[in-house]
Amino acid sequence: MNKMVPIGRAKPSLCTLVKEAHVKGRTCVITVDGEPQAQLGPVQSPSRKLTAAWRARRKNIRLNRKGQKRLSLPDIIREGRK
Repeated sequence: MNKMVPIGRAKPSLCTLVKEAHVKGRTCVITVDGEPQAQLGPVQSPSRKLTAAWRARRKNIRLNRKGQKRLSLPDIIREGRK
């Protein structure tokens, strides 16, 4: 669940809230008169998105591992093109 922080408390502790978002991955919602107005949270870097996509693609590529048929370089290239 998101942490609700009134704007009056968020102003003096903004550095702490940003640090929590970055280091701990926590998200907080800043409220004005009890109504949500803004959200402060961690940013997912593009490199992490790329890494996750790469891992998903790599699962389908068969490599030379124990217990598997030995593949030549052209075989590996063909596997990657599927």
